[in-house]
Amino acid sequence: MFQKICLAMLFSFLGFSIVISATTIVPQADAFVLSFSPDSNNGTSSLIVNNVASLDGSDNISLSPSRKSYLQFNLSSITDNVANASLNLVNAGSGGNPVSGPQLFNIFGLNDGVNGENWGEFTITWNNAPGNNTISRSEMNNQATLLGQFTIEGTGNAGDLIQFSGSSLDAFLNADTNGLATIIITRETFDPDPNGFIHAFTSREQVILGKPNLTFDEVSAIPEPSTMVFLSIAFLGLLMHRKILFDGFMG
Repeated sequence: MFQKICLAMLFSFLGFSIVISATTIVPQADAFVLSFSPDSNNGTSSLIVNNVASLDGSDNISLSPSRKSYLQFNLSSITDNVANASLNLVNAGSGGNPVSGPQLFNIFGLNDGVNGENWGEFTITWNNAPGNNTISRSEMNNQATLLGQFTIEGTGNAGDLIQFSGSSLDAFLNADTNGLATIIITRETFDPDPNGFIHAFTSREQVILGKPNLTFDEVSAIPEPSTMVFLSIAFLGLLMHRKILFDGFMG
């Protein structure tokens, strides 16, 4: 709200009207990828799930039931500056032995224009997912940028709304140049229990609890009529000034 007030005051002082349009978009594709089944696809699931554990108590990634979630948003219709963006997830609960204490999750943004940014919902896997560090349970490679983190207390409650926002998310969306933005979720908190809890969020296929989405304000500035007149007069004055200087130089 403070940001909106400051923008409004600035543009008002400059003779512009600020127009703020609230926008909500759902992913055009979402899926989760699995380290222990690296060539399988999970794009049709009604859930996107995350966990990091170990089947044998070791750090062997091939035996680690680690999952990372991908959400792809179509931003091609966005023409104005993005502000106050929020990634909104719905906790769908899940199975496994309950966990307690804060569970930390990472939010990554896939860098604009990287190879594979137009990944397919029904073809993405652990091995071909763009930005994925295939030897890490929770980290990404240099094709992705950490935007921030959020926590869930224990298992959380099914139906809870989980929101992630901040200047890093705004900057990530505003940096887009090709109309595609991918957000990746990983769980940072390690669970040594092979049957530990698997956190799940609804996917775009979910019809009961609600779908994940991005909400943000599109901010544009429209010059007032008096401002347009002033700018036109100033522009004509500049042209006349240059003509006088040119005529003086030639004369």
